[in-house]
Amino acid sequence: MDLFALRSASANASVPVGWQTRAVRGQRLPMSQIIDTSGIRYMRLSGQGQAGWFARELPVPLVASAGRLHWTWRVPLAPSGANVAAPATDDAALRVFVVFDRHGRFVQRPRMLYYTLADGEPAPDRPNSPFGVRIAGRPAQAHDWISVAADPFTDYRRIWGSAPPSIVAIGVMQDTDQTRSAAIGDVMNLHWRSENVAKP
Repeated sequence: MDLFALRSASANASVPVGWQTRAVRGQRLPMSQIIDTSGIRYMRLSGQGQAGWFARELPVPLVASAGRLHWTWRVPLAPSGANVAAPATDDAALRVFVVFDRHGRFVQRPRMLYYTLADGEPAPDRPNSPFGVRIAGRPAQAHDWISVAADPFTDYRRIWGSAPPSIVAIGVMQDTDQTRSAAIGDVMNLHWRSENVAKP
């Protein structure tokens, strides 16, 4: 399932067709733009002292099964002073997130699981976070595209210790509201692929 469908989107549009945007309460929404560079099309988020979500609600929720979420991302500009291991500086140029159904959709505070690309070593899992953040990054090289394959259903079981509900939305996020510094994050090839996944 291609979640971006960037080929059918207009270059310079702000978001892919069918996507929603939502600023974090009290913050301004980061800028977003679909960019085409020599046939490579991706979505760019940029902001300074801003925070917001960009998401697609799924017409048919994904139920726990063999499959992974795939994407490719890079961080041309990481927020200065950000440290994902400390709540006071937990900013990121780019996060990919999945939204699990808890009798409410994206706008009604459902349970969310984040994957964050950040400088330095990944921070430990934090199941006591309001959103159950899981850091899945590696040192961010400014212009290197990094491909990722994540298994959100397995990660849900590991973090919350229970059977995962269905996934109702998938999206990307940027937040620089803690450090008030500038950031740029690029993401492409966001899709769900059914495949054999070893379960714990």
